[in-house]
Amino acid sequence: MKVSLTIVISDLDAFLDNEKCPWNVREVRCDYYEAMLKQCLKQLEINDVKIIRGNAHQIEPEYTLEMYKMASKVTRDDATLLEGTSLGTLLCPLYYAIDQYWLKADLVVVGEDMRKFAQLAAQMIERQGEKPRAQLLITDVLPSMNGVGKMSASDAEFHLDPFDTPKQTKQKIARSFCEPCNVNGNIALQLAKLFIFPLSEHGEALHIERSAENGGDLTVSNYAELEKLFVDGSLHPGDLKSAVAKSINAFFEPIRKEFASKQAKMLSAAFPTVKGGAKSNGATQQKK
Repeated sequence: MKVSLTIVISDLDAFLDNEKCPWNVREVRCDYYEAMLKQCLKQLEINDVKIIRGNAHQIEPEYTLEMYKMASKVTRDDATLLEGTSLGTLLCPLYYAIDQYWLKADLVVVGEDMRKFAQLAAQMIERQGEKPRAQLLITDVLPSMNGVGKMSASDAEFHLDPFDTPKQTKQKIARSFCEPCNVNGNIALQLAKLFIFPLSEHGEALHIERSAENGGDLTVSNYAELEKLFVDGSLHPGDLKSAVAKSINAFFEPIRKEFASKQAKMLSAAFPTVKGGAKSNGATQQKK
């Protein structure tokens, strides 16, 4: 069975959600995300992928009318799924629901944090006289490097960016929680489980460099084996973190090379410094 993937860069949602993406940088930030996605998909050898932007269809008159019709059938309390008090945040769940049948999706893939969106969408789509789509919730998401919540581009200190230098990536992982023999909240183990091993079919398994005094080098072929080594104390947190950082840097390296000449310009345009020296935020959403 052939499966085609459509990735929606939700620029309009990101603006309406308390202006996490300012309107004046919306297009260049979309350019940034699209370029990153294309390069990552290329490395993973994933073809037949279409990347679109929410504003390409969500501001069309027919779509807007559909949104008004749905808005008449949902209460303010039901649509209050995001933090913030602006009217725009109430529209985001509607865009999520309408996109499912507007884009003729068979299956929608989202993170566990979108559970309430998915539940409301199923109800609203049915009220619109459309067939609810199957929605797959991914319960395992990459954790923030500080161990609180999911990894998000809105927090530069606690997410891994392809444009980070190898040293920065290593430092972020080195700072993360990784208590000896403890699996709970262990960032390095989670990165291995959710990022490294799922990609191992495209390359080598996790290679861990250790001194002879610490048992010598290891090559681990699956996550279960890695977790066992760590839990029984055969693998030191420092060695695990170093191996994870090296593996992630290896994946990021082609991206860094591809965008080396335009990296600074892309970042400064997509994430301009705002008052106070902070960077403005952003968001993406995937559909299948």
